[in-house]
Amino acid sequence: MAAVPSLRRRWVPEAEETERNVAEREVVLVTLIPVVIRSYGKAREYADFVEEKLRQMALQKVSVYNVERLEESKESIVVYFEYVQVEGRAFKSYNKLRVKREGNVYRVELESKIVTIYTMFAKERLKDVASLVRILTLEWRAEER
Repeated sequence: MAAVPSLRRRWVPEAEETERNVAEREVVLVTLIPVVIRSYGKAREYADFVEEKLRQMALQKVSVYNVERLEESKESIVVYFEYVQVEGRAFKSYNKLRVKREGNVYRVELESKIVTIYTMFAKERLKDVASLVRILTLEWRAEER
């Protein structure tokens, strides 16, 4: 399925707020990225692909910084990255992209700690980060063999 621009605009991640620190202006949100991966090998390929794309963006200094693989096992692969937006309602997010096993398949979950003076708009900021991950996921799916 092709990801046409209107499909990208209409997608709204369903986020669960797991933590809020008003004094530090931080909100932690978790959302699922809509993809199902059927094997550990494919889960590793997905994590490698997303990590590489994020590293390329970090080298170009395009909103993404400090990309690293945090942990890896047959149950979970975690890619950490930071995302910064300076235009509009500025924010910074500290993100853990988890490819985790659920039964016989792997699901992708994004945990983002959004730091902004506009905490009431944290879910909108999460959409910016999650949309980036979703676009990379769609690219991976299109290139998948």
